[in-house]
Amino acid sequence: MSNVLPVFKGKGKPATDPASYRPICILPALSKVLETVVKSDLEDHLAKKEALPNTQFGFRKSRSTTAALATAHAKWLEAEQRGKVVGVLGFDLSAAFDTVNQQQLLPKLEKLGIAGTQLKWFHSYLTGGYQRVVWNGTESVFLPVEYGVRQGFILGPILYLVLVADVTSCVGVGNEDNSGYADDFFLWAVGDSLEEVGSLLESRADAFSRFAGGNGLVLNATKTQLMIGGNVKKGCCGLRRHRWGRQGAPI
Repeated sequence: MSNVLPVFKGKGKPATDPASYRPICILPALSKVLETVVKSDLEDHLAKKEALPNTQFGFRKSRSTTAALATAHAKWLEAEQRGKVVGVLGFDLSAAFDTVNQQQLLPKLEKLGIAGTQLKWFHSYLTGGYQRVVWNGTESVFLPVEYGVRQGFILGPILYLVLVADVTSCVGVGNEDNSGYADDFFLWAVGDSLEEVGSLLESRADAFSRFAGGNGLVLNATKTQLMIGGNVKKGCCGLRRHRWGRQGAPI
């Protein structure tokens, strides 16, 4: 059982809108100590298995947003210097931590060799929890936690990375065509024409949409962006409008 403290995001957001607050879970000190130990062991296990893609830069040692952007930019620039057209799709996942489905996460842990007592521990720790909101001295009733790896949960970031670790194989791209930082992803395509790039991007965008939906994650259409660069004079690649996410927002 835990308390959730709403923390205002700021940045000019309306204080009366619940979406302007980040739900931070306040966990007992003993729980944090236990999670820290488990997190260290899990990171070592994932490193030995090489389970996390090299293109994921979020929540990992010696990696940063700067490294992610520099790596991607170098690949785009190299393609441009070869006279190619480069198309880049930037995706954002809405409330990614809050929408993680534990029943989809646990089988992925098992596939990575976490079984027996260890898997039972994760199942016990991730399911059956209760939380309440504490705000200005007022407390809500306790409600069951049915989805998500709670924000403030020390294991949350690494478990989220496990959930999305197979994105490259599911979307059908290699290390040369994608980059990720936590819940932000870039997919790109390189070709000789806008038409070729547009066709590749449409296919990869559809695959990423299926991957997100299949893992209980929601694409934020308003934050998803398309960039075209390289050897382009005029015109548009003609990407058709997609409708992604639970609300069917166009992009």
